Amino acid sequence: MLWAGKRAVATVYLGQEEIRLAHRDTQQLVASGLPMVQALPLLQEALQSLGRVGLRVLLSAGWCQPFLLPPIEGVKGESEWRQVAEGLVEELTGMPVNSRLWLDHQNGLGPLVVALHPDIEEALKPLWEKHRLASLRPWWAEVLDGHVKAANAASTAVSATPSQGHGVAVVDSDSVTLLLEEGERYVAAQSYALLGEPAQPVLARALVSHGRHLGEVSVLEMNDVSSRPTASAPEWTPFLEGAA
Repeated sequence: MLWAGKRAVATVYLGQEEIRLAHRDTQQLVASGLPMVQALPLLQEALQSLGRVGLRVLLSAGWCQPFLLPPIEGVKGESEWRQVAEGLVEELTGMPVNSRLWLDHQNGLGPLVVALHPDIEEALKPLWEKHRLASLRPWWAEVLDGHVKAANAASTAVSATPSQGHGVAVVDSDSVTLLLEEGERYVAAQSYALLGEPAQPVLARALVSHGRHLGEVSVLEMNDVSSRPTASAPEWTPFLEGAA
């Protein structure tokens, strides 16, 4: 009904043991230290005060992570690459073989693949009964999009020449996701679980394995919402350190 106006959208972040909620100009830590399935009732309770808002769901790399397929001679077309991805997803990410997959093809290299853990869709079914799903994507992809837009704007402003090789590391509550580019192609895409360890040594080891060091990547981190229960949450980079 056009007269009813546009329904508001709230942003939900789902980590393996952390849930956050942002709506308009506030954000809050809904749950921390609880497995997601146990914490979801707390999210449903927090959403009650917002009414029938739509939900933009952002996932940690523990639930939705990238990986890069190696070039394979003779493999052609979407269906063949998908078969390769299905055969390698568990080996390359540790995620189940029945994970949902999205493929982003690259010229001259194997595709970049994003894998969604099958438990997510099942766990979120109770939410979909009361709230419209506006979008579902990894938080690292949301952050990467914002970073690329900002970098492109800065490059245009100073008429700079883009770097031929650079990288981005996105730190969420579960993992460090590392994406390395050469030209306009990804040459590395992988998430590394924190497992209670600080992000910097995890990232440093990951970079060494790719022949890089900390000074060669932009590090984008999730903010400490537990110490700031009410803070600005811009739509384009929710929960990002320094975005407020």
